[in-house]
Amino acid sequence: MRAFTRCPMELNLRPPSVVRVHEAQRRRPFLVAAAACLILALLGWSAYYTRGATALRTSRLGLDQKVQALRRVQTQLDAIRKDAGALDQVAMPLVDAVSARSFWPQLLEDLNSRLPRENIWITELFPLSAGRPVAPDAAQITSEGEQTAQAPGTMPNNAEWAFPYELRLDLKQPLPLP
Repeated sequence: MRAFTRCPMELNLRPPSVVRVHEAQRRRPFLVAAAACLILALLGWSAYYTRGATALRTSRLGLDQKVQALRRVQTQLDAIRKDAGALDQVAMPLVDAVSARSFWPQLLEDLNSRLPRENIWITELFPLSAGRPVAPDAAQITSEGEQTAQAPGTMPNNAEWAFPYELRLDLKQPLPLP
């Protein structure tokens, strides 16, 4: 009767338990659809991560092959480095000989560029390090030179043809001793 006309007074004679059951049956398809969507989402995520794990596994296999190839190359390079180190030890005396060959020309070139061209003769050369002679016989030469340089009133004579004089020059570029 309610469907036909408007009734000023409406009564619901259904008990509340029947109303609850009827509402639950009406909601059931929506709950089943929500549960199905949840299950489908979980299946989708599992499929996604399974595919990702498979892709990761295949790329890892490819990288493992490359790493093995590079490790073989690394062992070869280590052997070559070891051989190069042994060859460097063999070649070191030859390199030292070549550098010793150029020591005296470099030293004389440095001295000539710094000394005047006339009236100076170099009679002795010996290396100093921190003001002390490096060579063992240079210490004896230094002590003798200091004694003659300190003698007052010495004049050149027939035996000695010049005044004793010591001139210390620092090289522009340090040269390794041969």
